[in-house]
Amino acid sequence: MYMMIDVNSPLPGEAITSENPWESYYTEYLNRTFAIAEAFGNYPNTLLFFSANEVINDIETAEVVPQYLRAVTRDLKGYIKNNLKRQIPVGYSAADVREVLWDTWNYMQCSESGDKNDISRADLFALNSYSWCGPEATYKSSSFDKLTEGFKDTSVPVFFSEYGCNDNERYWTETQSIYGPDMKNTFSGGVVYEYTQEKNNYGLVEFKDDEAHLLVDYNRLKTAYSKIDWKKLYAEKPTTKKGTFLTCDKKLIKTKGFNTNFTVPDVPPGAQKLIDNGINPKPKGKLVDIKDFSFDLKVMGTDGKEIKDLKVQKLDDFNYYGKNAAETGTDDDSEESKSSSTEADSTTEDDDSAGMSILPMVWAAALPLAAVLFA
Repeated sequence: MYMMIDVNSPLPGEAITSENPWESYYTEYLNRTFAIAEAFGNYPNTLLFFSANEVINDIETAEVVPQYLRAVTRDLKGYIKNNLKRQIPVGYSAADVREVLWDTWNYMQCSESGDKNDISRADLFALNSYSWCGPEATYKSSSFDKLTEGFKDTSVPVFFSEYGCNDNERYWTETQSIYGPDMKNTFSGGVVYEYTQEKNNYGLVEFKDDEAHLLVDYNRLKTAYSKIDWKKLYAEKPTTKKGTFLTCDKKLIKTKGFNTNFTVPDVPPGAQKLIDNGINPKPKGKLVDIKDFSFDLKVMGTDGKEIKDLKVQKLDDFNYYGKNAAETGTDDDSEESKSSSTEADSTTEDDDSAGMSILPMVWAAALPLAAVLFA
């Protein structure tokens, strides 16, 4: 299980704002940002940090935010280089707003100095996209083909940091395109949004009354994953194709009103000392030994039956679909399907009830890069 960490939070003073970003870019904000890096940097499963998430979402924000995105990226990468034991990539998670998407991507992947090691340049670019909606949607009707075409020459890794439109019933048919010939040579997979059911109804699992209830979308996603040959996918050699390296130039920006100034703001007073020497105190996460892998949480399948004999499994590699199995119900919430599922359960329960950790199966299979938890 790997983690992707957004160093920002929804609380006041803990994120770069879309409006007047210069007011939220100050030393105390950076101190908190560096504390997140310190807290998670020692974990070997911390995959990457996001310097921001969806702060450019229209022309108005695109006019003032981009420089500050690069400033936070620069500061965070500088802090990691000087203070952490290993180098962890830093990138940006963008909203799929096509009006500003391509300019945002170019703005974040280009090098101001013309050097590939430009520290203000994003190491990766992620996308939160919900244009694939409903069971009848296709690669073309969803405009995912346009995304693949647009990102084909990227000079940094690109992947979906969120996907899974819930405007209609979700059958996760986009998964076949993301991990298949349509997109796999451009996109490095994707992360499903989201695991826990909240008021927005994007969840796969609902927690209530001290129980975890798997929802129909959970099993539909499981079915979608089952159609992918994961062993074959992971056996493929990385592409040797190199994207187009870009030197920052106002000609890269095509949309009127989008910021064309690539000069990164100066570090706030006092912040450079933190970048050079580290913050104090430094919150440090640490690994602990687990001796008991059982748990008391009651887990209910979509058929209403309790899933028995579950336990956490310690894995030494990626937990792709098929490595663990358990009967979790049906991917169709119709009464007919529930009935047939119940009949099938009576003959398979003894074989399939043990040894599955439900969390890794859903999230760990979401991103070939190795991603699971989006904080």
